[in-house]
Amino acid sequence: MEEIVPPEYARERLSVVREVATTGQTIAVEGMTRGRWRRSVFRPMGTVGEHQRCVLAVQVPVPRPRNGTVSQDAGYEVRRAKVDDFGPLATLSERELEVLRLIAEGKTTAEIAKALHRSVKTVEWHRVSLGTKLGAANRVELARIAIQAGLVNLDSLEPHRTAEPAPDATVTTA
Repeated sequence: MEEIVPPEYARERLSVVREVATTGQTIAVEGMTRGRWRRSVFRPMGTVGEHQRCVLAVQVPVPRPRNGTVSQDAGYEVRRAKVDDFGPLATLSERELEVLRLIAEGKTTAEIAKALHRSVKTVEWHRVSLGTKLGAANRVELARIAIQAGLVNLDSLEPHRTAEPAPDATVTTA
C-alpha cells in the first residue's frame, strides 16, 4: 500500500483494518485521498480459516462537512482521518489553496483580489500557477478540482440567478 499512497496514510488506514478485523465493527474514515475528499468504509466480511477475519474496504466521494466534523448518521462510526493524502494539491501554497477555493466559489478575479487584499495581476499569476501545477486549462477545470478535493462545500453556497430563464421554446416538426 505504501507504494501508492504516503506511508503515514497507509499506516493509519491499515490500523483501521486491523481494528475492524479485531472488533467486528464497521468503521469509516473521511479525509483526502489523492487530492479528493473521500469516505473509506471498512466492513468485516466474515472469517477465512480459523482466526483470520476478512475486511472489505470501499471508498466513496462524499461532500466535505461544513463545520469540520464528520456526519455520524451512517449507522457506523465515522472518523476524521488524522493523515490526508493531498495528491497534486500537496505542491500548492496556502495562498494558492485559498485562491483555488475562491475560484470554486465562483468569485471573479477582481472579487478574489479584493478579498485577499492583493492586486488583480497577483491573483491572475496565482491562477496561472494553479493551472500549471494541476494541469488545468481554465477556471472551470480549477473549480472542478477544488470541489472534488472538498475545498468548498456546494451546500454552503447561496444559489443566485443572474438572468431570467429563457421562455420555453416550442419545437415543431415538419
